[in-house]
Amino acid sequence: MVERGSYIGEQFLARAAFLRREMQGREAANIWLKGNIASGPQSAPKRLVFLFDTNVLISYCAPWLAGASGERGRTIFPGQWATGPDSEKVRERLGDRHTTLTLKALAEFAMINAPDAGRQWQEQGLDEELAPIRQPTLMFGAHYDESKDIYRGVAAKAQQIVRSLGHEDVIRREAQLATNVMVLLRSEHVAEDAPPSVRALNLVDFLISRQMGRRLRGAAREWDRYVRLSLSTGGVYPASQAKDLLGDHDNLSHAFSVFNGDLSEGELGLREDLVSYWRRMVERQKGRPNDPRLATDAEALADLFLVNKRLQEKGDEARVVLVTGDENLVKATYGGVTLSRASIREPDLRDYLVSQSSPMATDFSLRYVRHLWAYIEDALIGRDALKDSHVADFFNGLLAKGAERTSFSAELTERIALFPKEHQDLIPSLERINVALSDWIDLSTSGTFQSGLNDFAINDEFRQTILDIVLKSDAKLEWSAMLRLIQEQIDQEQDRLTTNLSDTGIAPLVKAGLLGARNPPDLNFASFPITQSIFTKLAHGAYGDAKDFERDFASIKDDCVLPVDRGQIDDRQLSYLKYVVLGAAFASADKWSVALEHAAMARAILDRREAPIPPIPHGREGEKSTKVITGREALFLSATAQRIVAETDADLETARTYLVRAERALGSNPETNPTERFAHKVRFDGERLALGLARYYLERSLTNFQCDDLYDAALTHARVVAKLPMSEHWQGPARDIARVSIAINLVQISAISTFRTFEGWGRPDDAIDIVRHVPEYLQVVKSLVRLPEGLRGPGGSESTGTLTCSNLMTAYYIAGALIARSSGGEVSKQVSTEQLMASFPSMQTSVVTKYDPWRYQRLLEFCNRISLPPYAGNAD
Repeated sequence: MVERGSYIGEQFLARAAFLRREMQGREAANIWLKGNIASGPQSAPKRLVFLFDTNVLISYCAPWLAGASGERGRTIFPGQWATGPDSEKVRERLGDRHTTLTLKALAEFAMINAPDAGRQWQEQGLDEELAPIRQPTLMFGAHYDESKDIYRGVAAKAQQIVRSLGHEDVIRREAQLATNVMVLLRSEHVAEDAPPSVRALNLVDFLISRQMGRRLRGAAREWDRYVRLSLSTGGVYPASQAKDLLGDHDNLSHAFSVFNGDLSEGELGLREDLVSYWRRMVERQKGRPNDPRLATDAEALADLFLVNKRLQEKGDEARVVLVTGDENLVKATYGGVTLSRASIREPDLRDYLVSQSSPMATDFSLRYVRHLWAYIEDALIGRDALKDSHVADFFNGLLAKGAERTSFSAELTERIALFPKEHQDLIPSLERINVALSDWIDLSTSGTFQSGLNDFAINDEFRQTILDIVLKSDAKLEWSAMLRLIQEQIDQEQDRLTTNLSDTGIAPLVKAGLLGARNPPDLNFASFPITQSIFTKLAHGAYGDAKDFERDFASIKDDCVLPVDRGQIDDRQLSYLKYVVLGAAFASADKWSVALEHAAMARAILDRREAPIPPIPHGREGEKSTKVITGREALFLSATAQRIVAETDADLETARTYLVRAERALGSNPETNPTERFAHKVRFDGERLALGLARYYLERSLTNFQCDDLYDAALTHARVVAKLPMSEHWQGPARDIARVSIAINLVQISAISTFRTFEGWGRPDDAIDIVRHVPEYLQVVKSLVRLPEGLRGPGGSESTGTLTCSNLMTAYYIAGALIARSSGGEVSKQVSTEQLMASFPSMQTSVVTKYDPWRYQRLLEFCNRISLPPYAGNAD
């Protein structure tokens, strides 16, 4: 059992990482498309052109025959991984029917929706009516020949079942099936007592189960789908004909001539080496040296490289993407094309890699290869990843320990997907895997039924009949309103899956000593005492055992209002609090990109609150309640995390927007008492100062200009909060993080002002009203923060606090002490200047933001300068 449990855990982790990695490729393509908006209206339109593997075509036309990788019954999360008392039920629900419906939804989106050029044009802010004609279904030559042979045989078998295979006859058969559906709707189905969204999805389940038994089986059904695909996209063609099918686009025509063998002498040598390279990579991953498909796969990847190389050289206005259901083929491309993996027997490839500077080769897999499962969010969850402000992800929390501080790298997820045994600390328990499988069943089943609803609701008559059955005695709804109710049910199921998986990702952080490595953002949950206690413990580094966090996290439900309507729980309040707590936890581990994603998912719960979605419950009807969710804390967390991950001023403007929205959310709740309202205002003012400093640092690091206007803006924000850290009217445990954060930021503005005075920039001593209070700011820090041993003085007498001291705090505490001494003040008579400088944190362990390498280097130079004559004081 132990060995089986270990195997299941490793496979679950590998699959989670693989899915996350494929979603990253999807995200990268969306970012590339959206970049056209920032480039301005004169930019040339960008375009994604897709080539489909044979297994994707089969997944669409005959999902009951083969899984996404060509293996019968393959599913995203196999039921065989289930253990425990409910394992048989889980395996049954994840069986062939579930696989068939899932594959059909995924392949339909990939082959029909994703290639829609009008959709891509709209996303770039362009008129979709000006987009080129719909892209036909394109395949590599070998894949096309394989598919042609398959469907020639399918057509022959279908001919034995039905009279005609013409397009009109296919449409006629579909109309007859629709009539059968209407008969079922009107005569056989009785809606159960459940909310409308549940009744609608259960109705689809009923229709699918009945129609699966009545529809044409086997070859005729497969052929009809093949014809439907051809009608929807304009036909199935080999890539060699693409240059004549993709409209008036010279660069595409030139690039696609690769598939006609139109190669230069240099390209011929490069292609030969690429085929050799990819054959080695694919053989290494698949482990089948005699597989006849190795040559086909290697040649396809070589041609994919060459066609995109041509497009890259012409300005990267279009990209050609292979979509496949072969998991091992995708994994073989991980790592891209690199000099370190190229053989000495591949000289042309090596010469190319040495001479080129584009990341095209190393990012080859991320840019140009996509597994069918990358479309989970689009096809099953119902969210359009092109239009959403964020791409919600199930697995970021689970994999968070390996994430960079401000990003989640594709290299990490590739490594985990390929070598899960190297990441034993990330493997969930079997109990956790069972919970995840159960959550996945609910989410994916609802998603496939939602997709299936479109198959049955083909016209107004059908839609009205479905509404009449589904709504029963409920208030009348428009069709679009019912679809929104269904989407909300799916979104809530996704929230449960994501928060449960993310909670699993906390344990590795605790074991590695990362949880609480820094103070979390200053969040406030005054109306939710259990949630507030978790935040307080995070701030004081009190979670030394993962079980303690898991126990407290499970107790959040006791903070919440969780009404039940006809068997369906409304747990949006619980999911919101879980997301924000998880965001704070990941932030305390310096996993800011993961924190930002959880904040975004919390915000999404609030963003969905529009009719017919009911308000989030906050108490019994007619009773006054303080447990109102306004989104304030999710927005404040978003502002803080966005500021830290920002790479451009536009990113910082996004952070400012979140902060403004948080302030508005505060104003939307009249129940907040004046004392609390003032405390929130101070938090917001403190974050505004932090944002002003970030803008100054980022611009200085990029340009080395004086940035007088940005300095003046930050100084203005500093004066708003300059007296608050010492105020007797604004103290207490709930204020500690805000007081420390503001105090450290005031030391920062003091250091900037002192440096500018040294350089003769601006007005001398223009911040003297703040600089003179540096000793008091440092006293606040000493009283609340656990300073490093070298800064405490003998016996630790110089520090009595319990809050975590980050490297940033340490560095600016040292700078502040030196500023105080240079002006004749005193902070610690028992810590020498040499001890202060010896405690300056390592830059390697301190860098978090984009500008931190510049900031720490300049700060160290400043500290060295001010610790020496003529600036140093006489305290030593």
